[in-house]
Amino acid sequence: MKVNKIISEHGQTTLIEVQLPARGAVRMYVPSDTLRGEYIDEFDAMSGIEFGVPWEEVLERILPEGAAARLAMLLRDSHIYTVDDARAQPMTVQAALQKLWQADVNRIIALALQFGVKGEMK
Repeated sequence: MKVNKIISEHGQTTLIEVQLPARGAVRMYVPSDTLRGEYIDEFDAMSGIEFGVPWEEVLERILPEGAAARLAMLLRDSHIYTVDDARAQPMTVQAALQKLWQADVNRIIALALQFGVKGEMK
């Protein structure tokens, strides 16, 4: 698996960013000796200690089912990993929320159209 970015190295531990299919960009602490240049074995990456807020766990308490995972991915893809990141970049968080809800609006419209609901005023 290709490493998106090497964030920092602390002794025998390295903080990396990898792209996971189901979760988007995730930052993990991994043993430095598991890295082979810009690559890491997928098992080693998944065995690392995740950096940042577990957004899915926080968001699932306030969002409908499935929305928390989608928003968590959008936040990480926008480099929002910590509370400090969210505080420093509130407009980025807002943009992620808008992107999430726009997708939901499109889905609602598509479902409504399946039931023969018209979008025009008569």
